[in-house]
Amino acid sequence: MFVNSRLILKHIGSKNFLSIFKSTVLGIPIPLCSCGVIPVAATLRDAGASKGSTVSFLVSTPQTGIDSIFLTYGMLGPVFALFRPLAAFVSGIFSGIVINSFDDDLHHHLPDADGVPNEKILD
Repeated sequence: MFVNSRLILKHIGSKNFLSIFKSTVLGIPIPLCSCGVIPVAATLRDAGASKGSTVSFLVSTPQTGIDSIFLTYGMLGPVFALFRPLAAFVSGIFSGIVINSFDDDLHHHLPDADGVPNEKILD
């Protein structure tokens, strides 16, 4: 809501590996639960994020958070505390790549000058 749609479209709007990487890295430190990540991901998609970037954000965000990493460190030790964000990163990247490889949709939500998403066909 507070981020410009053009910024989202620029960084995570295309169907490439870099946009998946950016959305995964963005999602790992955010402390959202699996219920709270859905509206955020829907907002990202409406602002112009690609399907692969949105799915990688959806997968990587609820697995980690600063609070859960500290709890994992206290209860299970440093090996599991380091493995947890690494597993979130790998699963987010993998899921984004899979979604982009099966996505044949030519329609993409491009924000209008007013910030309202429009359906336009990308060549």
